[in-house]
Amino acid sequence: MNVISLSSNQKLQLHLELTNTGDLRVYRRATALLALHDGLPPRQVANLLGISRQTVYNWISNYGREVKNLNLADSPRCGRPSLWTEDLQSFIRQTIAQSPAQFGYETAHWTARTLQARVASSRGTQISKEALRQYLRSLNYEWKNGRYVRRPNATANAAAMS
Repeated sequence: MNVISLSSNQKLQLHLELTNTGDLRVYRRATALLALHDGLPPRQVANLLGISRQTVYNWISNYGREVKNLNLADSPRCGRPSLWTEDLQSFIRQTIAQSPAQFGYETAHWTARTLQARVASSRGTQISKEALRQYLRSLNYEWKNGRYVRRPNATANAAAMS
């Protein structure tokens, strides 16, 4: 006995989802609904897809035994707010343009560690060194001879754009 019932139109729509989606979660849901329609028991579908049996039962509950809604994408979620506000980015750009010695550091050049300490002490925000490195790369800074410097072509491009 089929756990869920799909119309021929819905089956076609799910097969199209399987070939067109790049989202693994949508692919798994489409595969599960088709397998359940074909008569596979939820436990076997869960084992086939490497998911929990409870997840399969949740999908059966969400989509109904007579599937009406085939929106397989996740609902938008708010998630954790990003630490990378425009204000923080501006602060980092202004800070790196000055010497660390101006802020009491005993070094002439910024490192990820000193920049991390500066952000933590003045903003109360903990940013990982890797996140700072990534942000500095996006600003066309590179690590060279023990310090961050602007890439030469980035400076020329910025001057040309002005």
